[in-house]
Formats: sequence, structure tokens, C-alpha cells
Amino acid sequence: MKIYIEPKPQNMVNSFLLIFVIHSMQVGVGIQGFQRIIYLETRHDAWISVIISGVATAILGFIMVKTLSYMRIRIYLESNMMCLESG
Repeated sequence: MKIYIEPKPQNMVNSFLLIFVIHSMQVGVGIQGFQRIIYLETRHDAWISVIISGVATAILGFIMVKTLSYMRIRIYLESNMMCLESG
């Protein structure tokens, strides 16, 4: 039995919007203020730390997107089954 359920269009995120979500994660207030806070505490420049944290954020975001794309149908079906069992 083949079951393929696709989420409703209003529940999906547009790929163009996803670019802005990922960009705001990388250039958010935490990353911009990170270097200043480190400089106030250590009196040394923190540009390497900012680059490393930006790369780490990009890698984690990529992993999350890839994991969700592989597991999209399974997660969607499991959440529907839990709703049906509880109701």
C-alpha cells in the first residue's frame, strides 16, 4: 500500500523565504554583538570566533534542512497518527 501525504500549501515554507530565515540566523543580533562582548572581556579582537560561529551556524542549518527533507513524510505521518490516537 503506497501512502503519500503532502502537507497543505499554507503549512509549507517557501524556499525563497527559507533563504531569509537562514540569513537572519547567521547575521542575527547574537552574532553581531558577539565580537563586542568578547572584546570587552578579553581586550583582544574576536574576528576568528565570529567566522567560526558563522560557519558552524551554516553547517547546523544545512544539517537541519537536509534531515527534514529526508524525514518529512515520516514525521508528518507520525504526527498525524499521534493526533488520531489521542482523539
